[in-house]
Formats: sequence, C-alpha cells, structure tokens
Amino acid sequence: MRTPIKAQRRYGGPWKPAELSDKAELADGGPVVFMAGIVEPLGVADVFAIKADADSDADLIESARAAGFAVVDA
Repeated sequence: MRTPIKAQRRYGGPWKPAELSDKAELADGGPVVFMAGIVEPLGVADVFAIKADADSDADLIESARAAGFAVVDA
C-alpha cells in the first residue's frame, strides 16, 4: 500500500510530495519513502521527517512512526 505524504530530506530543507509505502523494499523490512526524481526507496536514515497529508493512511503513518521515522503533525 502507498499513501501520500510530504517528506523533508534534511533539517530546514523543503517539504516535497512523496509516498510512504509498507512494501518491504529494504533489508530491515520497514516502511519506505518514494520521492520524485529519486530512483531508490528511502529509509529512516535517508529522510529527516515526514508529514501526513489529509489523504494519508493513519495506520501506515503510525507504522512509520514505530519504525523510527520522525512524523511531524501537519
């Protein structure tokens, strides 16, 4: 499953549209982020923070939080 989010790659960087996925594409099996222009999926170490959109799946956002993603309230 994929859900729309906004993601920030570094502190103070721009928030960019992205998708959060529960498809285990990395070795740790946790959620990953897909951003336009970046071919590989991004894990917890590659993303500074994520922010849910109004259309985001709440369960998937909570799964990302549990996996270690920094989730910012919109």
